[in-house]
Amino acid sequence: MQGGKCVAIVPMQSALAQSGKIYEWKKKILSQHTLEAVFSMPDELFFNSDVGVVTCIMVFTAKRPHPAGKKTYFGYYKDDGFVKRKNKGRIDLYERFEHDIKNKWLVNYQNKETIPGFSISKAVTSKDEWCPEAYMETDYSMLSKENFERTLIDYCSFLLSNQMASNIISDALDKNGYELNTEKWKLFPMTKLFDVSGSKTTSILELEEYGKGKHPFVTTQATNNGIAGFYNYFTEKGNILTVDSAVLGYCSYQPFDFSASDHVEKLNPKFKMNRYLGLFLATVINLEQYRYNYGRKASQTRLKEREIKLPAKGGEPDWEFMEKYIKSLPYSSSI
Repeated sequence: MQGGKCVAIVPMQSALAQSGKIYEWKKKILSQHTLEAVFSMPDELFFNSDVGVVTCIMVFTAKRPHPAGKKTYFGYYKDDGFVKRKNKGRIDLYERFEHDIKNKWLVNYQNKETIPGFSISKAVTSKDEWCPEAYMETDYSMLSKENFERTLIDYCSFLLSNQMASNIISDALDKNGYELNTEKWKLFPMTKLFDVSGSKTTSILELEEYGKGKHPFVTTQATNNGIAGFYNYFTEKGNILTVDSAVLGYCSYQPFDFSASDHVEKLNPKFKMNRYLGLFLATVINLEQYRYNYGRKASQTRLKEREIKLPAKGGEPDWEFMEKYIKSLPYSSSI
């Protein structure tokens, strides 16, 4: 019926296709129907069943071709407040969805509000990705001193557990205090800051032929700085950032020459990098992890399309502030 509403829950891959049969399907749909909204659903929405796919919900107005330039509402509806309980699956145990989240979702959709980290309206075509993760603004108000402190603690733990440091102390190198005022930060394209490229894939079998050594083997895991062992072999130069392009989009600073597994992307700095800048930037880039999941990877193409907010001075990144800020944090004397 013309003007009727169609609401469909589909695999996220159906929203991402930019070529092939699914892309042709997207093109045909927009030639006949209007894409009103897309909502990203919780990753474990079907936890109670045998289905393990990441999904989204699409809303269409039937029999009305999608107008050129019309904005579609995109909502990042990942947190529904449900929790997992044995023998019950996912349930609204604390009634967060019933008493708060449901109304927030409905009101935001009705008003088509733009909220960083939650929703945005964007004009799209069949060639574009139909998901909020591609277009939402990152909520930099979430970035705090604790984020950077956590990065330093994790990095120090990595050094200590892998015998790269004999002891760890909590002293700061810089005793001055510096405030984070992200409202005054400036957006910079990733391609202005880095050359984005892939790393050479090295297998464990090949590494074992060289034997254990001092060079890290960087993988897609989000613990131990992404490292799964040390060998007498490397293919990549250190003092760069790496990003897991298989799972979470986890970013880490790699100070040493390393080898890598599949799906490890490199961010080669176009500026003079050091460990303090590396840890600052890794913290900021990890704020972008909400954009990536098992259905939408942190591919080189997507990394090149991103912008991140950084302290700025004279229209350029304020590298001096970033280094001083990291040096002012606990444990900075141990990195």
